[in-house]
Amino acid sequence: AANQAIALARLGAPVCLHSRVGVDQMGVFVDEMLAREGVDTSPCERVGDQNITVSLSFDGDRAMTTRGSVDLPPLEGEAPASLLADVRGIASNHAVVAQWRARGTWVLADTAWDEAGAWDEADLEALRLADVCTPNEEEALAYARTESVEDAARWFASFGCDCVVTCGKNGVIACVDGQILRVPAPAVNAVDTTGAGDVFSAALAWALRARHGSWPEALTLACAAAAHSTQGIGGSSSAPYAADLLDA
Repeated sequence: AANQAIALARLGAPVCLHSRVGVDQMGVFVDEMLAREGVDTSPCERVGDQNITVSLSFDGDRAMTTRGSVDLPPLEGEAPASLLADVRGIASNHAVVAQWRARGTWVLADTAWDEAGAWDEADLEALRLADVCTPNEEEALAYARTESVEDAARWFASFGCDCVVTCGKNGVIACVDGQILRVPAPAVNAVDTTGAGDVFSAALAWALRARHGSWPEALTLACAAAAHSTQGIGGSSSAPYAADLLDA
């Protein structure tokens, strides 16, 4: 969530983060970093024992492990113009998100890696409240039980949302209004892919909502943003600014 928030803020979007932040030294560091980036953290819940994630980057890929709960705290307040959250957070706030959507909120939903390996379709029911979902290739193929990314994108779209499957250095394959779109990723020297998916979804939301771009344009900008972020160390520190994308 913090990676997405910073990526959006750097692109010029007003951002409010709704999450949990620890009151320990690391939590204070994260809070101060978000403030410097212009992210409003006033709705964040301060907790004494927040989760922590360790990310290891190697050979152009990354692996992560998390200790503690990653549950989203209860959502409240006025309906935002857009909401970016993972499907678990949407599910746990189903009633509020449904009310917000009825008032015009646009919803982008990330899917989540299933550590249990069940890949249960029932875990995705909250996608029915989303306008767009953004599974990565492994998640998409596992949930849809197929070896075809195109078929997986169509399967996710059956929940009533557009679907964009991120395929790393191979770009994205999307199912938008029933049509398959393919956009390649720019060729870059990837140093650290941590947070690239978060940067992609943030840039996609920005391109579609703030810039009112077409789907091909939005996907191209989002791929460029994600590729840019992999050229430096860190999930958010290498997220691009709007000028990095529009002046390229």
